[in-house]
Parts: sequence; structure tokens; C-alpha cells
Amino acid sequence: MSAMSGQADGHSNAEPAPNPAAAAQAVAAAIAPNAIVPPPSVAQQMQAGELAATMAQPTYQATRHARRLYVGNLPADSTDADVSEFFNKSMTVAGGVESPGNPVLSVYLNLDKRFAFIELRTMAEAAAALQMDGVLFRGMSLRMRRPNDYNPIAFPPVEPPVHGLHHFPPRSDL
Repeated sequence: MSAMSGQADGHSNAEPAPNPAAAAQAVAAAIAPNAIVPPPSVAQQMQAGELAATMAQPTYQATRHARRLYVGNLPADSTDADVSEFFNKSMTVAGGVESPGNPVLSVYLNLDKRFAFIELRTMAEAAAALQMDGVLFRGMSLRMRRPNDYNPIAFPPVEPPVHGLHHFPPRSDL
């Protein structure tokens, strides 16, 4: 009986199966002892392409500038809630949303100069909202533009969920 295994033949049936990732790491360390070897989980993700695909996806914060829009010519008595509600309802009615819920995440309002910046959920919804240029909001024809700091090279153009919101009713009763 072996003192280490507790069995007469010297082999334990409870030995763990060899770990291929640990074995690969040991081989790499033997070949290049000073090389930095990533942990097995990262190496496995890289082999599967998951890490590369994840890194290729733009983050929510990275797309923020492409999801923000300038809204000009607002009525002088507008509020953040008015602007948000108008775009949420208007885009839903016109079919310019990708999924249920409100497309407008936030509104920054400057009433002194009668403009706002709205932030939308997705770049496609922002593209749809751009097509609402000239829509009437409480008797005023709104100007929809990209902000001055928008960089069109940063992300490829995105198609709106609905191509051409020209069927959008030019009313302010939404």
C-alpha cells in the first residue's frame, strides 16, 4: 500500500483529470521561461475569438457622441420633460425605435439659447431622430443636427430602424 495514495497499487481513482490549459501554460513556460503567459481563461477566450469580438464591439460610453443630437429652435417655455416626452412619443409613433421603451435617455436644455442636446439609446435611433428635422413642436419647426464635436469617422454610418420618417405627421399634438 502506497503511503501517498492510500491504495495498494499506488494509483488513486480520485486523481483529477489533466488540465489542458495548465499543461499548455507549463509547456510555454518551459520553452520560454521569461515569457509572460496570459492566464488560461484569457488564452482560451482568445482561441475562441470571443475576446477579439468583444474588443471590436464599441462600448456604450464610446458611442455616446454618436448617440447625441442637437435640437434647435425650441419654444422658450420648454422643459426637459416636454422634450423627452415629445421625442419618445414621436419616434415610437413613427416607428423610429429599435425596441420597446423610451429611446431618449437624457436631455440637456439651454433655454437662454433655445436648444437642447438629447441622448438616445442607440446610434440607429439617433439616425432616425435626425430624419425628424423640421418637425413641429408646439408650433416651432425643430432643427435636428449632429453636435459640432461629432466625428463621422469614429463609427461607420448606421441606418435608422425605419428608412425615411417622411410619413411623420408634422403636428405638435403628440
